Amino acid sequence: MPDDSFDNAGSLDEPILTPNEIDKYREYLSAYGKEIFFAEEEVIVNYGDITTSIDLLVSGEALVEVPVNEKWIPVAWIKSGSVIGEIAFLDSYPRTARVIARTSCKLFRVDRAAFTELSEKNPDKALEFISRISQIMAYRLRRIEQFDAVEQGRDDMRKELAADLHDQTMSELSAI
Repeated sequence: MPDDSFDNAGSLDEPILTPNEIDKYREYLSAYGKEIFFAEEEVIVNYGDITTSIDLLVSGEALVEVPVNEKWIPVAWIKSGSVIGEIAFLDSYPRTARVIARTSCKLFRVDRAAFTELSEKNPDKALEFISRISQIMAYRLRRIEQFDAVEQGRDDMRKELAADLHDQTMSELSAI
């Protein structure tokens, strides 16, 4: 069977797990995780939750939101094949976003303690899973770096415009 794990390699779209990969990882992790269902608009993960689980979005769509000035701002729309909670899975810090089911969703959830057990019993399968998840994380980190670079460029441009306006205004005032 051909390897279809890189169906969107080279694409600007976020890499996702293919249906074959999801099936494979669910099989690898079947003794270590569980399927969970969420109704439309139900909170999958809440901001500030302290959990160490990672979720494979088997079906459905979800929305990632972050709090900004007491409002929830959508930052990502994720679809089947994506993962939720990869950073908390690795670092155990509180969640920094909330994830809400846009449609009914089926997830396969594995917590870090169970995954540690898998990695001791079958390190090759654990490494394969973590390697694939790291590709998704790397894309997400690159996207954040790009956003930061755009914001830095905007900030630099604002400062330059402010300085130009100030200098021009002062010149005109002096001339008057």
